[in-house]
Amino acid sequence: DEVNGTPDKTVFTGDIWSFEVEPYSVKLPSNTITASASSVGDPSSEAERTIDGSGLDDPESMNALHSTQVKDAMWMSASGDMSPWLMYEFDAVQKLDQMLIWNSNHGSESVIGWGIKEVEIETSADGLDWMALPDVGPITRSTGLSPSAAQAIDMGLAQAKYVRLNIQNNWGGILPQYGVAEVQFYASPTPARTPVPASSSPD
Repeated sequence: DEVNGTPDKTVFTGDIWSFEVEPYSVKLPSNTITASASSVGDPSSEAERTIDGSGLDDPESMNALHSTQVKDAMWMSASGDMSPWLMYEFDAVQKLDQMLIWNSNHGSESVIGWGIKEVEIETSADGLDWMALPDVGPITRSTGLSPSAAQAIDMGLAQAKYVRLNIQNNWGGILPQYGVAEVQFYASPTPARTPVPASSSPD
């Protein structure tokens, strides 16, 4: 606003200046991620099922719940996989804030315990040199009896194009087979993004 001087001190109201700041971290779109695994139990349980939002009641919410329905397929390794792993490759190096993981929530989870338990999580910028995250505790077990919430894992703002989960064991300890329902990544948006108007816009 502009305020005139003495004696009248008239106030001329100015325009409102508005702006938007970047959030601390943003969800990486699934179409910018490639998922792979050490093995696949059947064609409906490939690694890509962990990033497609299937089974989540609100795929864009960090508080989403994952269903127990078989139709909402999750990744399942082949039976007898002795060195199970999941790997995620981004379309560019990202400054990772956190990873959300929904453990296997199959209806038989409480009996069989396919859900992963102890996991080594490694990051890499080039796919050659890997660094393990420190102090990764057990992945929370889902019951398979009701929709399950995600567990957040601090990624320590690691600069990475690849994230690999080296699975040590599962919760049941009965069968050498492992499952994960969904995985999401949040990263600090260091590059410029979503310009308005869009790049190369005419006029």
